[in-house]
Parts: sequence; structure tokens; C-alpha cells
Amino acid sequence: AVVRTIRNAFEKDPQQMANNKQLQQVVDEYNNTKRSAFKQKFSRKQVNENEDLEGIYIRQKIKELADAKELQYKDNLQDLKKGNIITIHLDLKKTANGFEKQRRQFNEIATFIKFEHGNVICELLKPYNDIKIVEVPIYYTENIGQFDDA
Repeated sequence: AVVRTIRNAFEKDPQQMANNKQLQQVVDEYNNTKRSAFKQKFSRKQVNENEDLEGIYIRQKIKELADAKELQYKDNLQDLKKGNIITIHLDLKKTANGFEKQRRQFNEIATFIKFEHGNVICELLKPYNDIKIVEVPIYYTENIGQFDDA
């Protein structure tokens, strides 16, 4: 992303990128710009030079992650077991069915397989031609119940 940002700065005249002085000016400007990740208070350079600021940022992100996980536990999203029947919101934009009209709703029924990297791996009960097993963000799922094999 950094290289793309710098390259975009020279979009009108890419030959200027070969000018070391101008390239250094763009890099300095990039490093000294206050970032939204730090709530517009600090630049990358300030954070890199001050370990306390970096530590504050890391602790803040760890707390945000813990809060998100706590919400998931409150909503029983972490209680899924293999075989649970769940409804999912399946985003079809990147598939062959990408132009079907849809709203963000729980539009598919699936069986839970496992958690992977904070996402849910599940098998669709009514698979599409090219889609049978899908990976969706955990907050795109709702638990319906346990599948009885009887």
C-alpha cells in the first residue's frame, strides 16, 4: 500500500520518481502525515520513534479485539459445534452469481464445519453449481440448532 501511495503521487509524471530528491520529499510527507489509525494525533514517524506510543496503539487494538470476541460470546457465535445448522449471509459478488439482487440478510442454510482465522467454514445445504463449502465472517452467521442424525 505504501508503494502504491507513493507511485500515485507521481501519477502525472512517473519519470519524476527517478528524481531522488522529489522521491524523498514524498516519502517524508507520507511518514509525517497524521494517520487515522492514531485518531489523527500522530504520524508514522512519531510512533516509530516513540515506543510508548506504539505500545498504546497495540494495547488499544488488543482491547478492541477482546471487546469484539466478548460480543461474539454474548451473541453465542462462538458456541458453534460441528454439525450445527446455521443461517448465513452469503455474499455472492465475487462468484458467478454476483449480479443476483440481494440484501444483507441471512439467505442460506448451512452446516457448521469449523472455525478458521475468525471465520466460519460451513457446507451449504442447497449448494450452488460451483459453491458447496464456504468461508464467511463469524458475524454473517446465526445458529439455528443442532443437527440430529436420527
